[in-house]
Amino acid sequence: MKQGKITTNGVVLHTHENATVVFLTQLGYDVELLVPVQRKNARTPDISINGLYWEIKCPVGKSTNTIKRAFKTALRQSKYIIFDLRNSKMPDKVNVPKLEKEFSEIRSAKQLIIITKKGKLIDYSK
Repeated sequence: MKQGKITTNGVVLHTHENATVVFLTQLGYDVELLVPVQRKNARTPDISINGLYWEIKCPVGKSTNTIKRAFKTALRQSKYIIFDLRNSKMPDKVNVPKLEKEFSEIRSAKQLIIITKKGKLIDYSK
């Protein structure tokens, strides 16, 4: 598989987001980091892949509402969401069904990519 490339545009990501970007490039995706917009209520997704703007979420909490809150926060940024569960304190068997439920119930979400604890990529589209 061909290694993807990262276009940084001078953006420095948080460590957990950077790990997600590196993982995606290892799968062959070309990832462009997006410069955050400094306007109130502006949508500022984290990255662009194939012309689509994606928001990355890397939840670590173990509250029952962690996934739901993170999903709704992500939707304010983009309709295309990547959840990296590799550092989550909750097991995939709990998180993945919650993400599937949120994705199916919220009509504005267009695509969801989940990276499981074992590094498996699950892709859902509408």
